Amino acid sequence: MRATSETKCSPRSENPPTGPPVLVTNIAKSGGPDRRFKNNRQLPVVVYGRLTLTGPQGLFMVWDFSRADVAASLAESLNRMR
Repeated sequence: MRATSETKCSPRSENPPTGPPVLVTNIAKSGGPDRRFKNNRQLPVVVYGRLTLTGPQGLFMVWDFSRADVAASLAESLNRMR
């Protein structure tokens, strides 16, 4: 069995959940809002962790975690157990 983790970002058109971190789009190099996009609607982008388990006999399972660090830690722990 092999475990891998990755970070995924997903834009949300409605209110984002309170658990995972939320990124704000349209940020200027200075760190403030990019004024070129002041009339555009901003969509919150939610950061998730994805854990994928694969096995030699066809096992393929995917879980999404609201905390990317937990997915990475679990993948590391599972790989150490092999």
